[in-house]
Amino acid sequence: MFTEFLTEQWPIILTVVIIFITLLTLFAILGINFNPPQNKIIQKEVVVESFNDNNNKNSLSDDFCTQFSSQSDVLNKQCNKLTEHNCNTTGCCVWLNGKQCVAGNERGPTFLTTKTDKNTTVDVDVAYYYYKDKCFGKDCPKVKDNPGPP
Repeated sequence: MFTEFLTEQWPIILTVVIIFITLLTLFAILGINFNPPQNKIIQKEVVVESFNDNNNKNSLSDDFCTQFSSQSDVLNKQCNKLTEHNCNTTGCCVWLNGKQCVAGNERGPTFLTTKTDKNTTVDVDVAYYYYKDKCFGKDCPKVKDNPGPP
């Protein structure tokens, strides 16, 4: 039954297949596109906000300290890059001897030794340090808000 249908209808089937292939080739050559144009209008806008209080001036310094809290050596390198003002606003850096910012807290610098260019370890001279704009240590410059040694 199926073979009889094919033997009788093969010229029509072949003609339809050739027409489809010819049309597809012609459309490709002419660049005819049957895909409807997509409307690129914004349907919905979503704003994602952090939970940090940007009105709190300490929020950025707290984020800085939290980011490096588990890596003291990395925190020390990041503190070294801070200015005196920025160093004194963080809770994890101290301004050491009026010269540089290092990792530390109200009890002093985190690292009490440092490596020299020749890879030898030397003690850090801690004459005084500033933590959040308060001076600690025996050689603090004379100021009103000096709380003295911890």
